[in-house]
Amino acid sequence: MAEEKSGGPVASPEGDVPAEYRLWARELLKLSVDMRRQRPAPEISQGMRGMPMVMRVLLDADGPLSPGQIARAAGVTDARIANTLRALEQRGYIRREPSEHDRRRVEVIVTEEGRRRASEHFDELLDLVGGFLEELGERDTRDLIRILGHIGQVMEARRREGRQVCPPGAGDAGR
Repeated sequence: MAEEKSGGPVASPEGDVPAEYRLWARELLKLSVDMRRQRPAPEISQGMRGMPMVMRVLLDADGPLSPGQIARAAGVTDARIANTLRALEQRGYIRREPSEHDRRRVEVIVTEEGRRRASEHFDELLDLVGGFLEELGERDTRDLIRILGHIGQVMEARRREGRQVCPPGAGDAGR
């Protein structure tokens, strides 16, 4: 067993996880469930159905994308993307047009209204998250950002090495 920088034991990739890390994992999972219970009312989250993620994918793209490209980039199913695009189109945030290169394909384009609303949403999100971070305080905020960054690095390293990143079947929940 290797030693972590903080001096605690670290399991090798092929070994069992030490008992204290399993206890911490249990506590972290419990906290995560408790935090999920604090999510917005169902009618709010149901009304959004992945729209912010889809808008982010579209806004980050260099140009129009097909529904399939959006679904892959957003990590949602084709059925979910169809419903989400329909809702975004009804709100006037996107439009679907035949591809210039292949008239059989559809491309999704963000409208000016969509850009304006996405910008407003992002500003609202910055204020909301900023308020939470203010309540955490500077030290805990810096620690949180550092730890989440490290988690991202560990996940990316595991992915590159072909090691497990998510529990088996976790990606099937939205399918």
